[in-house]
Amino acid sequence: EEFYSVQSTGKSFAYTLAMKEHTKAHNPKHEGPEGKAYVHQFVGQEPSGRAFNDFALTRPDANGIEHPFNPVTNAGAIVTCSMIDEHNPLPVKPGDARSERMESRLSKYKGFLSELCGGEELDDCMDVFESERSEAFNNYALANFMRARGTFPPSVRCHDQLRESVDFYLRVCATRVNTRLLASAAATYATFGTCPLSGRAVMAATEA
Repeated sequence: EEFYSVQSTGKSFAYTLAMKEHTKAHNPKHEGPEGKAYVHQFVGQEPSGRAFNDFALTRPDANGIEHPFNPVTNAGAIVTCSMIDEHNPLPVKPGDARSERMESRLSKYKGFLSELCGGEELDDCMDVFESERSEAFNNYALANFMRARGTFPPSVRCHDQLRESVDFYLRVCATRVNTRLLASAAATYATFGTCPLSGRAVMAATEA
């Protein structure tokens, strides 16, 4: 029952939610490629062979765009996190990682993770977040490195949105969980998207 921050395990949950949000089943107004086809326009799906926080992207695609190798590198997770509730109408507040918009977007992520875990309410390890943000020079530089190469989806257009993407990623990694909650989430993936505790289909089998 001891709680701790989810850290990089949260990258997998963010990847799943990014796929789920970009489907007509979840958002009837969505147009274009759906699910993993949408996400993998911007993030690859191959091992990088490099450190998780390395400044390494794929070779340019047919459009000249370089991409993170996969969604569980820091680069890939920052990009997938930028896709979650990306059209939230609340204004971006530069540098404010607890703004109304940030909390609104995080509520979507924590709501999804709660469903994976059988409906339990989730909290944050804000001390971990503040500590990591104070030393997040590499992640902010990595985001700028990718933006300069056209890596992000169209919703990330300016410095404020870029910084918000990194702060959102750091908040995702600072979500408060314990082993029981993570075991419940793993069981939901193992049953192809149906939570065994609630019986609810949380995601499609193609997203699990």
